[in-house]
Amino acid sequence: MFTKPGWYTVAMFNVTPDDYTRVDIYGSTTIGEYYSLYGGDYALIHVTEADDLAALLKMYRAEKAAEAKAYFDSFHDYDFTAEGYAALRLSTRP
Repeated sequence: MFTKPGWYTVAMFNVTPDDYTRVDIYGSTTIGEYYSLYGGDYALIHVTEADDLAALLKMYRAEKAAEAKAYFDSFHDYDFTAEGYAALRLSTRP
């Protein structure tokens, strides 16, 4: 996200879709929630260049590889059968 050193302004808003107020045929009212009306906030962030970019990349690659392996290991052989994979491939062909 922040690829170059410098100052960045980050805006934060709630992007949850609004839940509108509804009235059913019996006149019962359900009050909604209007997230788009909530005030957001801003943050000013300063990014500096890493002292040792190679070491930083090595650390993050190891960390993300461990996360990816843990995610992969969370699946079981019955989650994706050969028949299911073949059917998926056939259904996605143009």
